[in-house]
Amino acid sequence: MERIVLTTFTDPMMGLSYEHEPVLRQLETHLGAQIEFRTVMALLVRDAHDFMTAQERSRTPEERFRLYNARLARIYQSEEAIGGLPILMDGFALFAPDRPSSLPLNLAFKAAQLIAPDKAERFLYRLRYAVVVETRPATKRDELIRVAALTGLDTELFSRALGSAKTREALERDLRFTASLGVHSLPATLVQYGNSAMMLSGMGNFHEHAQAITRTPKQSCASAMVLSFRKSRPFHRKHFRRCFTGIR
Repeated sequence: MERIVLTTFTDPMMGLSYEHEPVLRQLETHLGAQIEFRTVMALLVRDAHDFMTAQERSRTPEERFRLYNARLARIYQSEEAIGGLPILMDGFALFAPDRPSSLPLNLAFKAAQLIAPDKAERFLYRLRYAVVVETRPATKRDELIRVAALTGLDTELFSRALGSAKTREALERDLRFTASLGVHSLPATLVQYGNSAMMLSGMGNFHEHAQAITRTPKQSCASAMVLSFRKSRPFHRKHFRRCFTGIR
């Protein structure tokens, strides 16, 4: 029997994706035999300076990152009520002058996928936990290796994979796929079934996902709609005019 493919577009640094974990596990528990789960890296922060305010950018490098991390921590903290999982932001310092991007986190997941596909999702959860709950500076290489060890990965293989051309190529494929679908807001979820597809924007609960999964086979490939969980209705101005089947 053909299964529904549920592809999540995310970045390991995202608090919303951490809060979304219980929903995915619930789907896995109740509908796991019908769904194939996939995760695509979308690199949320290429350079933290792009997200800084003019006031933050006017400070010294160390001070601007201190202010940016503090503001980002407040955003994370506000997301705790959405999913109910604990978010602790004491001492949050994910970014620094020598670590201005979430690129290392995205590469780390792709490295885990390459060397141990069966442990990659567990690694991703543990990496999110390190960022959102433990507030560790997870963009550092030694922190990524620590998470790999905690997940049971071969740390020597992981360390080599982190800097490999193969891992970068895998991430580039993810980014090209994300761009080809016009994904600009994270997290996002693509639901595919045969020749039908639907893109879900934002974070929804189990029942909203189940409803979307039920509706997807009824949507034609030429008119797959983009839905927003926040508005719970179609964005009528946005329609995909391509067939998703066979892209990945």
